[in-house]
Amino acid sequence: MTAPRLILITGWGFCASALASLKASLTQRWPDLDVQLEALPALATDNVNNWCEALEQRIDANGDTQDRPLWIGGWSLGGMLASRLVERAPQRFAGLITLASNARFSACNEWPQALDAPIFDDFCARFQHNPKATRQRFALLCSQGSEQRSLISTLRTHLYDAPDAIGEAGLQLLAQLDNRAVLATLARPQLHLFSECDALVPVSAAAAFAGLGNTRLDTEILAGSHAFPIEAPEPLAARIAAFIQHPKRHS
Repeated sequence: MTAPRLILITGWGFCASALASLKASLTQRWPDLDVQLEALPALATDNVNNWCEALEQRIDANGDTQDRPLWIGGWSLGGMLASRLVERAPQRFAGLITLASNARFSACNEWPQALDAPIFDDFCARFQHNPKATRQRFALLCSQGSEQRSLISTLRTHLYDAPDAIGEAGLQLLAQLDNRAVLATLARPQLHLFSECDALVPVSAAAAFAGLGNTRLDTEILAGSHAFPIEAPEPLAARIAAFIQHPKRHS
């Protein structure tokens, strides 16, 4: 097959460099795979269309002239935005891959398989009061459940020191996004990877995704924390590469 292009969007609070080890593992396994890492847009608005348009402009700017299948994915908020990009232009993308990314980040009665709303509200309030300390705490939450003691230090080296208004806008976006209907209707192969010990996206979300009724949607649970793309890039790279090469086996 023609080697595809894969765009991976990072999660809230982190630079694109957080996914560098995953990119290295992917290219080591599949040297012809063109992996492009993208940071979240530096926008002080919670309008999802503006965020998607900013990402689409980057994709256009970094496009190549080869006829390569284009896959897109992301970690946490990055995966939620990647889902919206496929919804906006399904003909453009070969498929979707998300990493520790929920359909809704904050729980509601119809989707309890998410972070408890009071916990998320408390986090947002902490960010407004002390953004720097809250970013540090977020790295700790992402590493919770990992057996790697050094993971928290690694994550903190990749924290994105964005202006507070941009961080706040990202949190507001997380509070608003609801991709249940999007994921249920996408006519492209989807792989949604969850981790066993994720403190931010309950592992029960995997079964809830499967219950959306989309036959093109596949889920899998891997070991690790919310930061499993940084914690264990090699097995994750193997799973991603296998899905891109043979998506029909999993749909």
